This record gives sequence, C-alpha cells and structure tokens, in this order.
Amino acid sequence: MQKTLTPIAVLFALSLTSCAATTAAGPAPVDPAPVSETAYADVDTIAVAADAFVLIADGDEVARLAATDVEATITGLSAVLGDPTTTNLAAAECSGAATEHAWGDVLRIIDRDVDAIGDYDARVFGGELPSGTTGDPVSIEGPNGEKVGDDITGFIATLDEGLVEGFTAEAQIILDRAWPDIVFPVGVGAYTQNGIIQNIGMPWAVNSGIDC
Repeated sequence: MQKTLTPIAVLFALSLTSCAATTAAGPAPVDPAPVSETAYADVDTIAVAADAFVLIADGDEVARLAATDVEATITGLSAVLGDPTTTNLAAAECSGAATEHAWGDVLRIIDRDVDAIGDYDARVFGGELPSGTTGDPVSIEGPNGEKVGDDITGFIATLDEGLVEGFTAEAQIILDRAWPDIVFPVGVGAYTQNGIIQNIGMPWAVNSGIDC
C-alpha cells in the first residue's frame, strides 16, 4: 500500500500590534468589477499560484482567488467547475474541525475552524476537471504549468535546499514561494515520489521545524 505524506502542519502564534494614527482622507478604494458568468464559462485553466487560484481563459487572467478568502474562492471555483461536494470533518489529533469542498477526486478545499496560514487549505490530485457550464476540460496546474504526474526532477535539482524537505524517494518542495513574513518557506508546493508530482497544494510549508 502506497503511503502518502501530508504537508507539515504549521501552527504558530501571531502577535499583532496596534497603533493610532491620523491620516488625511484619501479616495475610497474601488472594488474590482464582478466577473460575468460568460467569463467564468470561458475559463480553460486554473493555475495554483503561491497564494491564490488564478482563473485563466485563452491565456488571459479572469480572476484571482486569494488564499485569504475562502468564501470568494469557493464561489469562484464553483462558477467554473459547478458546485462541490461538501463534507463536515471532525477535529483530529493535529487539526481542528473543518469543512471539505471537493470537486471529484481532483480538487479539494478544506476550510478549518482555525487556519494556520491563509483561510483555506487546497490540494490538487489530478490535472483536469470538466467545466460546470460547458463540460469542456479545464486544466489544473501549478505556477509553472506543471501537473500531477509530471516528472520535475530537473526543476528540483535547481532549487535552494531550503525549499526541499525529504529525499529523492519522497519529498515536499516549494514550487513558488509567498508569505514573506513567515520565516520558513510557504507557498504553492508539491509532494513528489522519485521526482514525479503526486499532488500540489497551497498554502504549503517546508522545513518549518514544527511537528504536529
């Protein structure tokens, strides 16, 4: 039976410092224009960036679903892929209670009661899902176009050793780093066996020095 590693749990305390300041009133921020249903239907690629899902149609970015906003992410992915299957997950030894949103066996979003980084945990286990509108294939890929099943041995060899955790047989790597305020590497990552991608995830941490 093949054993699959899970990304290292990242638990840390955040200290926030508040200060009062007086600033001149500037122009009110302008919300981005809503994405049309037609634009969502045209999406042919979902790229997992370091801190967001990027929806792409014919090479153009349609929307960016930030890892800090689970509701907008679920809404945007559902507009492209149709409604997910939703399951409530009980708390476990190393994680709190959570809600899982899954599109088949390919894409999973887990929304925990308490998220260590961002507002959800995403995992990709395949390279394609059907559009919820047209039924056409939507490619699911990493930040450099890599997919589950790809051999990225050459890419791993170019990485700084701090972005790789494990050994050749089984390794967790950072494909693209974000979250600069966190001292250990966090971003979009992959679990590989002998250089072949088994799954892609975001946010993903390596070499955190933290166990459960």
